[in-house]
Amino acid sequence: MNTLTRKEPANLRSLFPRFPFGLFRDEVDNAFSHLGDWEGQWATQMLNPSLDVAESENSIDVTMDIPGMKAENIDIEVVSNILTISGERSEQKEEKKGNGKAFHRVERHMGQFSRSISLPCAVDQSHVEATYDNGVLKVRLPKAEETKARKFKVMDKQEVEHKSESAPVTNPVTE
Repeated sequence: MNTLTRKEPANLRSLFPRFPFGLFRDEVDNAFSHLGDWEGQWATQMLNPSLDVAESENSIDVTMDIPGMKAENIDIEVVSNILTISGERSEQKEEKKGNGKAFHRVERHMGQFSRSISLPCAVDQSHVEATYDNGVLKVRLPKAEETKARKFKVMDKQEVEHKSESAPVTNPVTE
């Protein structure tokens, strides 16, 4: 004899009275979700800073928001088609030690971050440029010559036949 059992979706459990711990679970989930409002959210942003990646005809441009950093504490590395940006924001010890101050709240987080992204094409690693100004890092990665778009002239059949009589046919690149 086969027995059929019915399972309620997890998000509907608290609606049904036969799940006695549903309300308790919701309260615990709610309590932990508020942690992100004051500390967890900022820490996550510092550990995983936001970035934009844009592609133009000649380069890949990456813009990353990393406020409170010093340029010398930011490292950029390109291996194959993987760009890694990492850094560390160190704590300012004299601020936190007191100097007669009692801190009621400390929300500015210090620590390391690292972001790695796949680039959409090969880049010329010898000409990478990076600037850091007002908390914004901008990295320009020129495309490798073999990945840049090239245009070719389309020749008429008669033109090909005429050229084949005088010299081997080539398809010149037009700039």
